[in-house]
Amino acid sequence: MLTVNHLYSKAAESKGNFQLQDINLELSEGLIYTLLGRNGSGKSTLLEAIYGILSKERGEIVYDGAVVNRKTLSKYHREVALVAGQLTWYAPHLSVRDNVELLKAMYDSFDSAQFYDYLKRFDLPATELEKTFSQLSAGQSMQVQIAFAAARSPKIMLLDEPFANLDPVVKMDIMDVLQTLVAKNNMSILVSTHLVDEIDEVTDYVAVLDGGRLTHFGSRTELPCGEGCGSLKALLTGGER
Repeated sequence: MLTVNHLYSKAAESKGNFQLQDINLELSEGLIYTLLGRNGSGKSTLLEAIYGILSKERGEIVYDGAVVNRKTLSKYHREVALVAGQLTWYAPHLSVRDNVELLKAMYDSFDSAQFYDYLKRFDLPATELEKTFSQLSAGQSMQVQIAFAAARSPKIMLLDEPFANLDPVVKMDIMDVLQTLVAKNNMSILVSTHLVDEIDEVTDYVAVLDGGRLTHFGSRTELPCGEGCGSLKALLTGGER
């Protein structure tokens, strides 16, 4: 479905001279992938690179048999969604509702009724949609982004720390929505997170980043923290480099 081949890519200028180096991984349909690593290891940069908003120095990203480049990026972005803490796609002077109404026209698959159903499920009051994104809390902003991306029914969803600033009930609701999309639509998910409790048991594959390099990529049953590791939390706290 999606393959990253020997990818070298520089991070945004605000992150200094950080660079992803020789990244190789493959995402298949209907699976959940968890991306782990210490702060500064390159998790956000890797998701941005896979989404195609960072320039590549070397390597390629292949989606559905085609190399992702300027010619194919439009189709790619219709079928791949990125959910990240720092928004860059919205109009800051418009309300959340107006932003959604403006942006949904870009996606033929967008289901407006489903979007608002997701927000109800996440217990986000309708009145919050009349605010601008800057007036929402970080958790509320993430809920809107996840609901919008899920309502698109993308083939792949890339999520950067989606559980931060959310209460436990909303985290469980979001995981249930994501698992349903994986099962129903054969969607693939790559999620970067430090909060692994919600995703530990449903993860199919685990990737570990350290200093811009992928040090491990394998199935959930092949954790690189030694015999008896047992969980993603044990991997995070066990000093894996």
